[in-house]
Amino acid sequence: MTSVGIVEDDTAVREALCFSLEREGFTVRTFGSATAFLEDGDALRLDCLVVDQQMPEMTGVELVIALRRRGCLIPAILITTWPDHALRLRAIEAGCRAVLEKPLTGSALADLIHAATDEAWSTSV
Repeated sequence: MTSVGIVEDDTAVREALCFSLEREGFTVRTFGSATAFLEDGDALRLDCLVVDQQMPEMTGVELVIALRRRGCLIPAILITTWPDHALRLRAIEAGCRAVLEKPLTGSALADLIHAATDEAWSTSV
């Protein structure tokens, strides 16, 4: 079963994403901040991350950059309310697999998680 980490400071959004992804069959762990994620020793074992851009202390892109600097290649999907061109470019350059605009609708997030983890598995074999 694919494990997904949600890093989102808004409790309502975090809980809604968790519920939605669990219904899709994912195992989900949630974190209220980038710091909480980085301080959790088991978090780096997740198969995929869904990261909010606008968080206090550290943005989603900054979190992905910090992970890549540590050699962590967990696939990351950035979610944001304001996905302008500059942010999309920064996110992809930082190592995000995709940028999705909130509110999330349909199966786009689940589809991207499947694609990212399928690709990660095929390149690790």
